[in-house]
Amino acid sequence: MYWIPLASSGNPILDVFDAALSHEQIFFTDNYSNIGFFAPSPPNADIWGGQPGHLAEDDPSHLGEYHKMPGNYNCCILHVAVDTTPLRKNYCLLFRGQYNCQSWADDVRAKYRELRKDPDILKKCCKYGLFGEPR
Repeated sequence: MYWIPLASSGNPILDVFDAALSHEQIFFTDNYSNIGFFAPSPPNADIWGGQPGHLAEDDPSHLGEYHKMPGNYNCCILHVAVDTTPLRKNYCLLFRGQYNCQSWADDVRAKYRELRKDPDILKKCCKYGLFGEPR
């Protein structure tokens, strides 16, 4: 979900520092669900690193505001990546100790790349090719 043009995802400098003014959410095409890392919930929500965030689906009213990023993912491997990617830190929006939705999504993508090389995962998830196409 982009909030401000040029300060949102797609700006290479902000993307490197996970500081784009946008929210990253992971969408699954196999069951049309989604998941993302969110700031602690009110009351007393601390977005500067004092409290753990949480994983959740986004509000359905926001789903039309997201933009697809380039690339395709095998949903089976992606589900395993999400399920096995720990939350490394408390939620922290920016600056020292930063760990936000973009950081967590980066961790999931790194885990996905690792799982794509695992023969057991490939056997489980890629019976019909990496993206479900016939071999």
